[in-house]
Amino acid sequence: MGDGESEGTAMIEAALAQGPMAANGVTRGAAVPSNGGHAANTANAANGANGANGYAPALGSPDPPASSLPLAALLESLLFVADRPVTLADLARVVEADRSAVERSLGELAAACAGRGVRLQRTNGQVQMVSAPESAPAIQRFLGLEASSRLSGAALEVLSIVAYRQPATRPEIDELRGVSSDAALRTLTMRGLVEPVGRRETVGLPVEFGTTFLFLEYFGLSGLDDLPPVEAFAALEAEAAAEAAPADGPAVPDDGPAEGDA
Repeated sequence: MGDGESEGTAMIEAALAQGPMAANGVTRGAAVPSNGGHAANTANAANGANGANGYAPALGSPDPPASSLPLAALLESLLFVADRPVTLADLARVVEADRSAVERSLGELAAACAGRGVRLQRTNGQVQMVSAPESAPAIQRFLGLEASSRLSGAALEVLSIVAYRQPATRPEIDELRGVSSDAALRTLTMRGLVEPVGRRETVGLPVEFGTTFLFLEYFGLSGLDDLPPVEAFAALEAEAAAEAAPADGPAVPDDGPAEGDA
């Protein structure tokens, strides 16, 4: 592993370790899906979806009347009742608009959500509505969630590599770490923080791993673009090393015991 990558990995491990994970995915500074399986909004999702199968009207049902809402508001309604991330193609199909119009309206919605209690989260062509990271402690108390065990140092190291180099294969991760990553990858996969995203077109077709929406939720990120640059960690590490170093000053020679000392 190069010096820059090792410094970045060390710093992201420290950053991730400072965010204690809770049993059901709520952490200090992490987002909670607005309808992501929690009981608080399950009824709203069921009633708002009106028993629809997926995100489109059931076959044979009459066409719904055209909405008078602005497109951004209509998308907000759909994302509120969705119980999982939605693809942009599905949103465009349901609202009968082209993808570029959906993209613009999602940008307007994301800007409107700034400073409010919800946020938009986007990755890999999918989007979902989540609670604001700042509200995580209150939501954790409201839902009665208990803190779970932290990830091991090895798991944090593997998670940081996947986050910054995805898609990453196990051999690539092993080469960077110098040890086997099988156990750490199993732990991260079981926790829902990483997942297989494909296979590398090379000898053996190794599985490629990437981070999940749950990873974004745990660490309060709207998308992978919110990950701090590795260069920032190198600067922080240099600053921490400078603070830990003894202050410069003239050396005081040790001339032995003074005259008259026993």
